[in-house]
Amino acid sequence: MNQYVIPYEGKWAVKGENAENITSIHDSKKEAIETAKEIAMAGDAKIVILRKDGTIDNLGFGGIDPMPDKNRAPDYNPDKESDEDY
Repeated sequence: MNQYVIPYEGKWAVKGENAENITSIHDSKKEAIETAKEIAMAGDAKIVILRKDGTIDNLGFGGIDPMPDKNRAPDYNPDKESDEDY
C-alpha cells in the first residue's frame, strides 16, 4: 500500500493510501518521511509527500524513487528539499 506523508493539525502524518486511519503522527516532516520509508520498504510501496498546500512535493527535485527496490530504502535527500516547512 502506498504511503502518504501529509500535513495534519500542525504536524505531519503518515497514512496508507485509501486507509481510513492515520498510521502515525510526527512533529517534523523528516520524521514522517523516515516512518513512511520503513513502511514502504516492508510493503514494496511508493511514498507520496505532500506540501502544506496539498501539492505533491517529491517529484522533480531528486526526491523519492517512485519504484523503490524492495531491498533498499527509497531515495530521499532532504538537502534538496524545496518546501520551506520541512
